[in-house]
Amino acid sequence: MKAWQNIEFLMTLVLLIVFFPVYRSGHDGARLLYQAAVLIVLGFWFNALVTEIDLINISLGHLPSLDAEKAKQISQYAKDIGEILDKETLTQLQFNTAKYKKISFHNPCTLQHGQKLNTVVETILKRLGFELLPISDSHLCCGSAGTYSILQPELSQQLLTNKLHSLQKDSPDVIVTANIGCQMHLATRADVAVKHWIELIDEASVGNVPLI
Repeated sequence: MKAWQNIEFLMTLVLLIVFFPVYRSGHDGARLLYQAAVLIVLGFWFNALVTEIDLINISLGHLPSLDAEKAKQISQYAKDIGEILDKETLTQLQFNTAKYKKISFHNPCTLQHGQKLNTVVETILKRLGFELLPISDSHLCCGSAGTYSILQPELSQQLLTNKLHSLQKDSPDVIVTANIGCQMHLATRADVAVKHWIELIDEASVGNVPLI
């Protein structure tokens, strides 16, 4: 079962910030949706507001620009799931990495440039026993970039070609990333499966409490 299809309650509240795509497009209705989401989220007590969708996490981090006090209450708790797992020992978890022995990780722009979490996911995957292949020009965009892939289709496809060449040159068993938009974009032309890294961890989990 796909990890990104199984979002628990608080994650649903984050996605209720479905003001997010509207906000990104500059729609006036974003403020109303945002205010509704803020009121709902603030009705719960939590230590962190965790998301595995990095672009939403960036949006949460910029909420103070839309509102003042209530927005700060949310944004100060916004954490990428990689930030949470990176602080855990993870030694109590067991994983079977045999199915995907060689992994190419696409570091999305939103993660490495937007959130400044450049090596967090790679570090976690290596700690769990996965082998990550070296990727040339890993700092470059895959060509998805939201509406960019629609407004600049030719350039987007060229970037995709370049990125897939880098990701697939050493014949990986799977390509993983941290951005669902990148995942869908890469999957349109990739020769191997493209997964979210949390989905990969979930599939490889052995005898652990389910992550989702």
